Amino acid sequence: MLEHTYIEEEQITAVLQQAGRDCFDDHFCFVVYPSENDVATNLLNFVATSLSAACPAAKYIIFRERIVFIVDLTKVGKSRDEVFRLFVPALRDEMLKASISTVFSDFKNLYYYYKQCNIAMHLGKVNFSTQWYYKFEDSMLDHVIECSLHKFIPQALYPEGLLRLIEHDRVKGTDYTTILQVYLENNMSPTAALKKLYMHRNTFAYRLQRLQEILNMDLEDPDIRLTLLLTLKIFQGKGGSSDGTLSEFGK
Repeated sequence: MLEHTYIEEEQITAVLQQAGRDCFDDHFCFVVYPSENDVATNLLNFVATSLSAACPAAKYIIFRERIVFIVDLTKVGKSRDEVFRLFVPALRDEMLKASISTVFSDFKNLYYYYKQCNIAMHLGKVNFSTQWYYKFEDSMLDHVIECSLHKFIPQALYPEGLLRLIEHDRVKGTDYTTILQVYLENNMSPTAALKKLYMHRNTFAYRLQRLQEILNMDLEDPDIRLTLLLTLKIFQGKGGSSDGTLSEFGK
């Protein structure tokens, strides 16, 4: 299943039943990434056995030099985070990295939740480098953005109004793009946005009105707000500077 090879549903169900489990129990998986020394000296089974002592109900498999744990939460009677906390001391002692999937309730979909773990590790190491374990939900938005940029240049995804605003900032030296992002991130609350921007209320009101004139998009429309927030995050991560210029645009 981890190889994404097709297996008959009846076979999956039969194997789970033999183990006293149900295909539709709540599960989650997490992947432990052993040190290079553990891999080189073939200590993976030793490390896995040591870790599994924290929760014997958690079953594991060695797959592609990683330790994949699969936990039946229905049988354990605990939440995902409660179970994972049992492994925390052992993981810290061994200085191991781990990534965690969300909970799923159809075992046939295991592959996709194992894939969540790989994505969480890939993005977590970049976005949360000081952490030693990564939850998929913390990188979900970045994953959506990464997928949207597949075979696309970033600016091809920007609404026309946002392109006008970015170009205005570049030419005039204004900061309307930043103001728009802070305003949207704070649920269009002028009071909350002002606290982040350290700007006089009258100045903010004028600039907000002016940027809306340039943008010419209905910010009351939730779909438009979502589109702008997503594309602003792409812009921020793909070459947009804090003043909204396009000096590295599209790299």
